[in-house]
Amino acid sequence: MNFADQIKSLPDQPGIYTYRNAAGEIIYIGRATSLHDRVRSYFVGNRTVTRPIEAMIHEIASIETLVTPTIIESVFLEANLIREHQPRYNVMLRDNKSFAYLVVTRDAYPRLEIIRGHDLGLNWFDDSAVIRKKFRAVFGPFRTVRLIETSLKILRDIFPYATCKPGAARACFYYQIQKCPGVCIGAVTPLQYRRDYLRPLLLFFSGKKDMLVRQWRRKLEVLSKAQRYEEAAMVRDQLAALDHIQDIALIQRSYDSWGESNPILGRVEGYDISNTAGQYSVASMIVFEGGQAKKSDYRKFKIKTVQGSNDVASMAEVITRRISHAEWPMPDLFLIDGGKPQVNRVHEVLTSQGITTPIIGIAKGPTRKKAEVFQIGGGALLARQARMYLQILLAARDESHRFAIQFHRARRSRGQFGT
Repeated sequence: MNFADQIKSLPDQPGIYTYRNAAGEIIYIGRATSLHDRVRSYFVGNRTVTRPIEAMIHEIASIETLVTPTIIESVFLEANLIREHQPRYNVMLRDNKSFAYLVVTRDAYPRLEIIRGHDLGLNWFDDSAVIRKKFRAVFGPFRTVRLIETSLKILRDIFPYATCKPGAARACFYYQIQKCPGVCIGAVTPLQYRRDYLRPLLLFFSGKKDMLVRQWRRKLEVLSKAQRYEEAAMVRDQLAALDHIQDIALIQRSYDSWGESNPILGRVEGYDISNTAGQYSVASMIVFEGGQAKKSDYRKFKIKTVQGSNDVASMAEVITRRISHAEWPMPDLFLIDGGKPQVNRVHEVLTSQGITTPIIGIAKGPTRKKAEVFQIGGGALLARQARMYLQILLAARDESHRFAIQFHRARRSRGQFGT
C-alpha cells in the first residue's frame, strides 16, 4: 500500500505510531519526536534494514498516530501500549531481557528503581501475582536505562520524590534544593509521601495527566479558600511546570538514526553582539550539542574593526575571525541573533571561504513578542526541523544573548577582554 499521502499529512510533533496488518492486528508500536519524519523513514529513501523490519514493512496495512504534548509523555505512553498489546515485531526486534523497567517498591517509603528485564524475572510482559506482590507498580518496557534516567531527572522538577532512605542525621542534597520531601529526616510521614508525592507521579507514569491536572486544580481551590497560600503557591507552580515540561534533554536520546541529518541536534554555534551606544562592543559565541549547552567551547570577542553601533558589520567581523580558527570544530549550524541583514552578511563571509554550513537567524517580530526565523541553506528539511525544535533554537539564542551581555558588562566595568 502507498502511504505517501497519509505521511504528508502527519505532523512534525511527538507522539505514537501504530502499524496494523490486514487482519487489523497491531504488529508494531513506536514513538517519535516527529511523527512525520519517523513514519516517512520506513517508506522513503534507500537504506539497509534488518530482515524483521523488511518483513514488517510488507505487512503494514494501516497506520494510526496519536500526538502527545511532549516527548516525555510519548515515552511512557509507548511503554504502556507495548505492555498492553504485546505487538509481535516489538517482541521480535528486541529480546525482553534487553529492555528496562521502572519499578516502585513496596517499602513504607516506596522507592523508584530501574531494573533490566532479566533481573526483574519477567517473562516478556508477564504481570503475574508474584510480580504484583513484589512491587507496588511496574512500568515498561523502555528501550534503555538512560531514557528512564533522563525522564526521571526532568520530572523531579515537578514531582519531588525521594531517592534517600529514612533515618539519616542530615537532610539529603535534594531536600535542600526542594526536589525531595525529606524522607531522610522524617519531614514527611509514609502516608503523606505515598498520597501527596508518589501518587501524582504514578498517575503521570500511567498516562493519566488529565486526571492529575483536575485533582491539582481542585486542591489549589481548596487551599486558596482555606487561605493556605504557601501550599497553594506550590500546587500552582506544579501545574504551571506540568503545562510547560521542558524535555529538550530527551530529544537527543529520541532522535531516530533512520531520519535524515539534523543540524539542530548537532553542533550549533550561536552568536550575539552587545554594546552601549556603540561603545565597548563585544560578541559572544556559545555552543549547543544535542540541544544542550557545551560551555567549555564558549568564546568571547572584543570587536576590533567596527566603529560605533553596527551589528551587521560586527557580526561579519566575528564570523571572519571565528572561521580562521581551524582548530575549532566546524558547526553543523550557525545561529545568529538578528534578522535578514545579519544572516545575509554572515552568508557572504562563509561563502567567500567556500563554507556551505546552514545559517539561521532569529529576530524579534514587529510586535517584539513572536520570534521571526530566517534561514539560508538546509532546504525544506531544515525549515521543518527549525519549527519542530524551535525551543532549542530559542534557548541557544537566549544563551548567546546572556553571554554577550555578561561579557559586555564585565568589559565595561572591569576592563576584561576576550579573543
